[in-house]
Amino acid sequence: MDTSFWTTVSASIGAVAFFGGITAWVWIDSRNKRHERELKHAERLKALELGHSLPDAEIAKAGAELGHAWALGLTCTFVPLGLVGIALGATALVFAQEMDWPRFPLLCVIWGVVGVISIVTVSCCMGAMSRKPGYSTGGSQRGGKSMSEESGHIREMHTMA
Repeated sequence: MDTSFWTTVSASIGAVAFFGGITAWVWIDSRNKRHERELKHAERLKALELGHSLPDAEIAKAGAELGHAWALGLTCTFVPLGLVGIALGATALVFAQEMDWPRFPLLCVIWGVVGVISIVTVSCCMGAMSRKPGYSTGGSQRGGKSMSEESGHIREMHTMA
């Protein structure tokens, strides 16, 4: 058979194995995190049964927001980088093939798709990073509190104590 066929097949098998490994890693990680959550839940229930106070909710919320920001940052960074790597590999495959027709339109499609997906990924991540959960800009239009309402409520709590 033709060597280009086997090159394409081996590249495809390598890509499937790579993404399959990532999928298995994410699945195992989610199982471990679920087990940790179940243990923490049981510990919290036991603490409530014994009458102990629970940890501060603000600390937990800050930790969740930090994890959310990290996930967005990593997505914003590695999705475009991965796409550029895939496009470089596809470009190498295009130039490795002997074709009777011009390669430029095919390369335009490859890099155009990579560019569009990268721009959409980065803009969505940046938009999600700029939003603050629980606050809306217009008071109670969406059910959230504005920053001035929240700070006034906090001042009232401190004067009452």
